[in-house]
Amino acid sequence: MTATLGVLFRSTARNLMRSTLGAMIRTASRTATRRVVRRVLQTLFATVLRSGLAERVAGPSAGSAVGLGLGVVGLAASLGVVLWRAPTEVSAEITAGLSIPAVALLGAVPMVTYGLGHLALARALGHRVTIAAGADGLLLQAYFTLAGSFLPLTTEVESEGSPRTLALAGAASLAGMVALHFVLRLVAQSTGDPGLHALSSLYLVYAFVFSFPLPPLDGSLVWAQTRLGWLLVWLGIGWVFVRDLPERFYAVL
Repeated sequence: MTATLGVLFRSTARNLMRSTLGAMIRTASRTATRRVVRRVLQTLFATVLRSGLAERVAGPSAGSAVGLGLGVVGLAASLGVVLWRAPTEVSAEITAGLSIPAVALLGAVPMVTYGLGHLALARALGHRVTIAAGADGLLLQAYFTLAGSFLPLTTEVESEGSPRTLALAGAASLAGMVALHFVLRLVAQSTGDPGLHALSSLYLVYAFVFSFPLPPLDGSLVWAQTRLGWLLVWLGIGWVFVRDLPERFYAVL
């Protein structure tokens, strides 16, 4: 009996590790792909069009409020479509006790706090931040959404300032999202609220995606100042991601 239980435990652990590492690799590759394609599109817009149209296509220029608003709407729509198209058992596990529209709206909440957090950090640290959601980013989000993948990359936070200040802002932003994950997870475990459980996991997804050293993600701000510092931050977030993210979320990353 003991030997049988040991075999079952090892098999389950291997399967869990495989699925976790697979989710991390897919998330990393898709994040990198989106960032690269987005930069290529922006370059093409600027090089080929070279007109006022290029600026309008590349993204709104009405300010951070517009960029954040477009990003929030795009992300909510993206998660809603991904859950709607996902296998019934996957969407049922993720929404557990909630509707798809409710979870879709929760999927945009971390973007609101992320954007507002960066604006607050910019005011406190004295650097400049611009939030934008361009047509290229929204189109890419739509493409990967139809492929069944939800990654929060519609909105860009462009920061200008000293490398040290920006690194501090990037690290603080990532730490804040991980902290919110822990707080929401603790409250969710105490109350059994399914919405808080889902929101806690979504904050962790955001933190993991934004930790990569790809401009203008937060990880790139830390990377530009200190490679070792970025590695420590990324390993810490990756460890929490592996430990805490429910397996059901892997299917939609």
